[in-house]
Amino acid sequence: MSVDEDDLASIGSDGSEPISVGGNFTTTQGSDRVVSYQLDGSATPVDGLKSQGVDVVLNETANPDGSFTYEATAGTNAVFTLTVNTDGSYNFTLQGPIDHAPNSDELLLNFPVIATDFDGDTSTATIPVTIVDDKPTITDVDAISVDEDDLASIGSDQSNPVSIDGNFTTTQGSDRVVSYQLDNSATPVDGLKSQGVDVTLAETANPDGSFTYEATAGANAVFTLTVNTDGSYNFTLQGPIDHASSSDELILNFPIIATDFDGDTSTATIPVTIVDDQPTIADVVALSVDEDDLASIGSDQSNPISIDGNFTTTQGSDRVVSYQLDSAATPVDGLKSQGVDVTLNETANPDGSFTYEATAGANAVFTLTVNTDGSYNFTLQGPIDHAPNSDELILNFPIIATDFDGDSTTATIPVTIVDDKPTITDVDAISVDEDDLASTGSDQSNPVSIDGNFTTTQGSDRVVSYQLDSAATSVDGLKSQGVDVSLNETANPDGSFTYEATAGANPVFTLTVNPDGSYNFTLQGPIDHAPNSDELVLNFPITATDFDGDTS
Repeated sequence: MSVDEDDLASIGSDGSEPISVGGNFTTTQGSDRVVSYQLDGSATPVDGLKSQGVDVVLNETANPDGSFTYEATAGTNAVFTLTVNTDGSYNFTLQGPIDHAPNSDELLLNFPVIATDFDGDTSTATIPVTIVDDKPTITDVDAISVDEDDLASIGSDQSNPVSIDGNFTTTQGSDRVVSYQLDNSATPVDGLKSQGVDVTLAETANPDGSFTYEATAGANAVFTLTVNTDGSYNFTLQGPIDHASSSDELILNFPIIATDFDGDTSTATIPVTIVDDQPTIADVVALSVDEDDLASIGSDQSNPISIDGNFTTTQGSDRVVSYQLDSAATPVDGLKSQGVDVTLNETANPDGSFTYEATAGANAVFTLTVNTDGSYNFTLQGPIDHAPNSDELILNFPIIATDFDGDSTTATIPVTIVDDKPTITDVDAISVDEDDLASTGSDQSNPVSIDGNFTTTQGSDRVVSYQLDSAATSVDGLKSQGVDVSLNETANPDGSFTYEATAGANPVFTLTVNPDGSYNFTLQGPIDHAPNSDELVLNFPITATDFDGDTS
């Protein structure tokens, strides 16, 4: 006969087969006929047998009809009954679980029965009863997901819990599960790090039968997992876990072994997803510097040329470890200083900051330093060529913020370079007297060639030319000896400009303006004045142009 513990009316049992089974002896009785079937009194079929850890004892009852009933109990709990009848039939009823050896599927009980006939003759046979063990089966597991962004760290939003409960759905059988425990051959934290420190996992067996697994990185707690005897479990995230670069999630698999009372096991895995948090730059302080404040000729230096700023960063639990210029960026592409191409060089500093030095040839143009705490500094050191008549130039520096496990976010530092323009603040007026021309009757007591200067605030870009406004008509309507005066411009190799006024073939005057702001006027012939007019004023509108095309 065979019965299955799985059919006991216990939690999780399926009850698909009977637990009460019958059989018969096939007996050649002879003329005296058998009057009883009875368990051999010297037999110990339940010796060493236990149910839920309690010793099983067997008691015999002789029934009025001549049958015998054998009741097995473990303490006050019924385990099975065996009844053997005078007609050679018998019945076995399983009433409670019997402890099997660990990972043993079956247990065979042998009941030696003596058949006795009317005059006392006997014959012996054995009733074999197989008890099929039932095992726990985990049919479902609650997956768990926690987000590092919810850790109580700088920048974390803590919008969701970091302590999550779950449950196994377990078909336990009659033996009931007594423990859920991490498979001791498993290495769920192998290769895992937190802030670059190896994570280790320690097991604690608790008095209530539960097991707690504490993960640490050095002295820092990383997570705890507790699995309880009722199949519930809890995972609590306590610190960040390093993810692969640009990886949003990391799945930790915990293989758990469910063990019932007599040592049968079933395995299932608790999957825990750790969602990585990433830094987010929420705000950037824009910077502005004015070339007018460079320590150059004519600069007013009223404002600083070294300016600080900060990123407003939501860092998360992994913390930002560097702010660095995007290596693919070309913020100085096409940029020039005094006509020389600007190049940018990066220096990684021992403190984790990065410094970017812009030079034009041997001349420093600016430096940008970005620090690990999200602060940055821009220092202007030389002029930057702007487009003609452009007041401002914006340099955009795309910066990548990278946290400890390689997650990144990008923001741009905008730096406005305000162009300085030349300003002519004073002009020397010139006066010449036709009486001093080397002509008949002239006294030549004063020169007819006079020098003058512009007083100019040049700024850092320096003035490269002074030139007559091309739209000007300084000699319009002017005559010398009744002949119209015309004016011609000559650009000289030294950057000066000469303006020669002639009336036909006769020179009338020359005006030369030099790049250093000096000028010369030389009268060479008479100019017709209005009747009774002693003086004639000629106005020459001059444009001062600096290196990058700004004018005054």
